[in-house]
Amino acid sequence: MRSSFYIYPYHGKKGTNFYYKAWDGDKLRGDWPTHKQSEKAAIIHCAKLEEQGLLIPAPRNKRILQKKQRDFTLSDYAADFWNYDKSKYIQGLLKRGKSYSRTNAEIQGGNCRKHIIPVFGDKHLKDITPGEIEDWLIDLTEGTKDKPGVSNKTANNNLNTLKVMFKTARKWGLIVNNPALEIEPLEKKLKDRGILTPPEVKKLLNPETVKQVWNNQIIVFAANFIAASTGMRQGEILALRNENIHDGYIEVSQSYERNYGLKGTKTGKTRFALLIPQDSII
Repeated sequence: MRSSFYIYPYHGKKGTNFYYKAWDGDKLRGDWPTHKQSEKAAIIHCAKLEEQGLLIPAPRNKRILQKKQRDFTLSDYAADFWNYDKSKYIQGLLKRGKSYSRTNAEIQGGNCRKHIIPVFGDKHLKDITPGEIEDWLIDLTEGTKDKPGVSNKTANNNLNTLKVMFKTARKWGLIVNNPALEIEPLEKKLKDRGILTPPEVKKLLNPETVKQVWNNQIIVFAANFIAASTGMRQGEILALRNENIHDGYIEVSQSYERNYGLKGTKTGKTRFALLIPQDSII
């Protein structure tokens, strides 16, 4: 396996100092000083730079930016990041015609408050390393004596929250290097899920079995029947009104959130869902 860097000595009038070159894609770049007089110390120095994502130095103007941002902590940065009405990130998405729900903002904000800020809150953005993020991700699943670990899925969700924050910080010029960029998600441990047999589908979606199967809850039966015959999402079905129902199709123009009521669809666009004839299902 190719090393990420190459160490070599420079013999000057004041003694020997070690310099290094680093691979940038397929190109070997640099002649950067390690300020170390021994090969071992130079290798350790370069390994630390690599862990921090700083093996290839930033241009001088970016190094100045790094210095200016030294006292900018993750807590400072995260203060309003997931606040739907105040977030520069979320409002920027909305003004570009993209959709973002208040519920999703609450979920991401909860991840940040519960799992990210307690670990990284007091650290400066530029000082957080890929190694620290990797340790944090693993620690989430292992837990402690007083706090059980979370599932791989929950850990990955928190990683995604952190990735969005660092990607945006890099985009806004608050950091030069994104320490979360190369962190890979944990293995997804999916449970085996069976599928309904044709007789089970017919029994579930037959109006004549509403009393027996659905405890005579007509609305619940209708919602499931629509989902099965159109592929509509739960929130889209809950948002349906009389004017959305047409002969042979449904106009899907809104969605419903439990805490916030009606909103746009996930894609922000209206679409039309064809109704499959009842006899085709049962």
